[in-house]
Amino acid sequence: TQRFAILGAIILCVAGYLMMLVDKRTSDADISKWAEANNASLTQAIANSVWPHFSGHLESARSKPVAELRQAPTTQRLFKEIRTLVASLGVLKVKLYETGGMTVFSTQSSQIGANYSKNPRFLKSLNGGFASQLEFREKFGAITGPLTKRWVLSSYIPVVRGRDGKLLGVAEIYRDVTVQRQDAQQN
Repeated sequence: TQRFAILGAIILCVAGYLMMLVDKRTSDADISKWAEANNASLTQAIANSVWPHFSGHLESARSKPVAELRQAPTTQRLFKEIRTLVASLGVLKVKLYETGGMTVFSTQSSQIGANYSKNPRFLKSLNGGFASQLEFREKFGAITGPLTKRWVLSSYIPVVRGRDGKLLGVAEIYRDVTVQRQDAQQN
């Protein structure tokens, strides 16, 4: 009987641990779905309200030297417009890619000019899909400045013009989900 009691206790501990893992995954999945849906809505807002005003700048970015692109007055205006658009939304960073994979805009200007043409998540969104990833970051360069110890969901989402569905590029939105993840872990 003592063996059965020990075996039963071990089984209960393992089952409890597995249930905790399943619950954690479910919480992470729910947080990811919520954040991805919000990122998709924001991307559509960018496609409809921001992209049309800056399309010439974004489409010609590939032909400009990276240093010039980073310092261009239009890039600075775009930064202000994006910053206003995402204020109080928990968005940490916004990056815009042209269809060839070049980063034509980023709220972290040092990333402008980077090539993502072979990035699997970028490629998935080029084909119309969403590609999100939840991860813990010790350090993160956000719009508001450096942050530490954050749970971040990043989503690559196609930027599609609303009236005709034309693919304009890809947005990568980073959202802070630290609070949501902590709340889910406590419940």
